[in-house]
Amino acid sequence: MNTDDNELIDGGALLDDVEAWFGRYIGVTDDRDLSLVTLWTVATHVAVETYTSPRLLIDSTTPGSGKTTLLDHIGRLACSPLHAAALSSPAVLVRALQGGIRTLLVDEADRSLSPNKPGVEDLIAILNSGYRRGATRPVLVPVKGGAWEVKEMPTFCPVALAGNSPRLPDDTRSRSIRILLMPDRTGRVEDSDWELIEGAALELRDRILAWTEQVREQITGMPVDLPAGCIGRAKEKWRPLKRVAVAAGSHWPEIVDQLITRGMAETDAEHDAGLSADPPGMVMLRDLHAVWPEGEDFVATERLVSKLVVHNAEYWGLSSAYGKALTATRLGRLVSQASKVTSTRPGGVGPRGFTRASFDPIWERLGINPSFQPGEAGEPGEPGGNRRSEQGGPSRGTPTGLFDAPTNPVGGRVTVTTPSDQGKPPGQPGSPGQPGISDTPIAPVVHAASATSTTPPKVTCAQWLRGHVLALMADEVDTIESRDLFAAGEAAGFGIDNLRRCVMNCDLIATVGRTGHGATYRLGAGSTSTVVPCPQWLDQWLRDRGDWIKAADAFAAGEEAGYERTTIKSAAKRIGVLKRGQSVLTEWRLDRYDTKEAV
Repeated sequence: MNTDDNELIDGGALLDDVEAWFGRYIGVTDDRDLSLVTLWTVATHVAVETYTSPRLLIDSTTPGSGKTTLLDHIGRLACSPLHAAALSSPAVLVRALQGGIRTLLVDEADRSLSPNKPGVEDLIAILNSGYRRGATRPVLVPVKGGAWEVKEMPTFCPVALAGNSPRLPDDTRSRSIRILLMPDRTGRVEDSDWELIEGAALELRDRILAWTEQVREQITGMPVDLPAGCIGRAKEKWRPLKRVAVAAGSHWPEIVDQLITRGMAETDAEHDAGLSADPPGMVMLRDLHAVWPEGEDFVATERLVSKLVVHNAEYWGLSSAYGKALTATRLGRLVSQASKVTSTRPGGVGPRGFTRASFDPIWERLGINPSFQPGEAGEPGEPGGNRRSEQGGPSRGTPTGLFDAPTNPVGGRVTVTTPSDQGKPPGQPGSPGQPGISDTPIAPVVHAASATSTTPPKVTCAQWLRGHVLALMADEVDTIESRDLFAAGEAAGFGIDNLRRCVMNCDLIATVGRTGHGATYRLGAGSTSTVVPCPQWLDQWLRDRGDWIKAADAFAAGEEAGYERTTIKSAAKRIGVLKRGQSVLTEWRLDRYDTKEAV
């Protein structure tokens, strides 16, 4: 449509009128959502020019909130609406888009896009790919002679999805802009009587058509400024609305910036609250940065496993959704998948582990390590050079480097040297195969390892436990839950019964609290237990009662005192409890003539 200067439409006033229209008939929880719907609806008419089209997610917590009504209004004002009460198949969807850009309006998305619906993966794939111009899907079409040929059909189109808290995949949500509707109980929202308001809606749509035709060339490739942090996928979904707002002028560019800032803040809040989750590989990289010991370049894998379990027990411990505690093998697999970094054994001696130099550029790129300063190509620094080259150590890419040597559990550190380093002056750098010093105790005595040795010294459960506790104390950890400590031990390859025995005999661990889920340990030399072991408690409890007592009463009293049911049952065997009866009628009593010591 060609317009003369005296026929130019005021874009800001037009958007104000569209927003007022939605405000008359739609109830929202935040008035800024009316601005969002206005911009999205108008942007459907210039979807080709804006290159991408964000999905509009119309959400509600209960039926009767006005989702279908909003789709009806969008359908009157948007570009070539295509109502779909249910998406039957991917083939039907792509064929409906052959004739040009359509605005797909999907009602009851919580049903039609349910993860349990057969074939929903193909529908989701089309919706995800179709948010960017040029997206296509190969479809078989019949040709003369009864044959078939593959034809690329377009999938690009604006999409609005309405449903009661629809369970959409994360990649679909990342392409969506969400508004929330609630039922209007105040009577402020007018009834959408289309017999009376149809004409006014069509007049408003004609004004939208005229204005978008007027600014179509202006919007194509228009550079716009977005709030800080609006990059990547966020930029792709917000930039179309910002272009429409800039073309309209008035106060609309500021409104879009407010919407973008609000949207990013909501995303961050949902992430912090655990409502949206990172993939395990991303969680691993972030937690590795959090637990990496200050000033250490190489850390053994088993030591990292222990630190991760203590740092984020809900994700890496026994209670994780994975069903078991983190292991060295799983840690290595996740790190390799997320960053292509693999563990090494520097010099072919000692335990396998990871170097900080291999993670620094990855942490910097992900924004996890803002203090990291990359260097120029060929100069010290990352990437391009190597931070360790400044220290006289081997550069990245070599199979050698410093690593942690074991510590003597009895006290002090042990430095291991290779034969090629013997006889060198004390201040001279070691050879590439020379290990450094570690805080990880793994054997009471470590002899000088030969340059060809590849098997690290084996440790007992007691030695591992003492070393692990000393490492926790060095990190200023003074208390730990029993399940977290046992999870770290099981990840290191020790059985739960062996760990329990070693905990009881360790002079650095004292029980200071107990719940139905385990105990709380205080770490440190000279700590005194303030909670008695279960066998000692049960022995005294039965002595106080003298005669036969129901086993159910003993379990109830023990659980109230903080002991687990299995622990009480095990304690009964240890102190020689006599039993009679079966099932709920079972009774217990101490053997009056042969009472065993509780502890």
